[in-house]
Amino acid sequence: MAGKGPAPKDPSARRRQNQPTRGEWTVLLRDPPSRRPSLPQPYPKGGYSAQAKAAWKKWWSSPMAAYWDVSDLDTVELLLRMADKAVDDPAAALATQIRLYKDTLGLTPKGRRDLRWLLPGEVPPTFGVLDGGKTSESNVRRLRAVDSPTG
Repeated sequence: MAGKGPAPKDPSARRRQNQPTRGEWTVLLRDPPSRRPSLPQPYPKGGYSAQAKAAWKKWWSSPMAAYWDVSDLDTVELLLRMADKAVDDPAAALATQIRLYKDTLGLTPKGRRDLRWLLPGEVPPTFGVLDGGKTSESNVRRLRAVDSPTG
């Protein structure tokens, strides 16, 4: 029930007033790695689909590939196999796994934000501080209890 307990502290009276940080942003190099690994073999029997081959080329041509090391190669190969399989069987579970792997490798905007990577020319996002609704320009709305019309 609302109204029980002490009132929340005024934001200016809080002990921690600094912004929590997650580390510095890294601006990715414009140039991808000079050598792109060849498609993994032997898989599948008929060869990879055209979409999977194009995805492999795009991934290794991206600025993010310069930051992958040897331990990431198996993840990229697994992503390739899943992308190839998704051409024939576009299951929702497979699409979810593909998205998660792409996030892990920084191939999506969310993945780059999580890794704190910026593409060349991007600026780091700024996050506003909530002011607790103290000003008229506040992005916080005050809640209040109202009686139910039915009673």
